[in-house]
Amino acid sequence: MLKAVIFDCFGVLTTEGLTPFINTYFGDSPDKEHQADALTDEVNLNHISYHEFIRRLAELANVPVSVAWSQIDANTANAELFDFIKSELKPKYKIGMLSNAAHNWINELFTPDQAALFDMIALSCEINAIKPNPKAYLTASQLLNVKPEECLLIDDVERYCTAARAFGMTAIYYQSFKQFKASIKPLITN
Repeated sequence: MLKAVIFDCFGVLTTEGLTPFINTYFGDSPDKEHQADALTDEVNLNHISYHEFIRRLAELANVPVSVAWSQIDANTANAELFDFIKSELKPKYKIGMLSNAAHNWINELFTPDQAALFDMIALSCEINAIKPNPKAYLTASQLLNVKPEECLLIDDVERYCTAARAFGMTAIYYQSFKQFKASIKPLITN
């Protein structure tokens, strides 16, 4: 029985600036893309600062730091999804966020009303685990005080959904609000 819905942040609850940046500047260079992914893991585990992360990505892309900063930090809250969470999910389920994140930007990304919808927020920089590490999924379910099989993960990275399923969770690969709404409907209809 479903008791909790856990959302990824970037690419689901907000737009995502990092992936388009990586695709634009490193999409034709597997070696540089791998280096960018490694830097992303480092910052998400809090091994390097966010400023250092942006500086090193800019250097790798051969662009000014200001260009990297403005493109990567272009994140806007998904108002349509937040309205759905508030009206359709929050009355029935615990709501969580599990995100590979380098810093806690919740107050910068979301309104106080949006942030108040979460019963739990687990950020990789704070829990010392990044998806798809099973520790990330375990921590999220424990913080919500539910079993993994009682959780539904919503993520825009398919391999993170696959890992959540292997851990016992149900997962929806998020591609658009319309697709998400059609996918979740049978799971929340009583």
